[in-house]
Amino acid sequence: MADEGVMPLTQSEQPTNIFLYLHPSENPAASLVSPVLDSTNYHYWSRSMITALSAKNKVEFILGDNPCSSQDNPNFPA
Repeated sequence: MADEGVMPLTQSEQPTNIFLYLHPSENPAASLVSPVLDSTNYHYWSRSMITALSAKNKVEFILGDNPCSSQDNPNFPA
């Protein structure tokens, strides 16, 4: 039974600022930066990758800023 006092979020209220939010258009096959990383362009590639991940609010994954789940969380072992 749904709570009658709770309204679903509208499109503009979706949690897009949360780094765990996955937009329907995001997928692992999408290329985030060009050029491809090689042995001569790490600095340029790294800066481009951090910029691209920042724009998608995903830079927390590589910088380690994301908070850890507590072991009391029912989704912890998942």
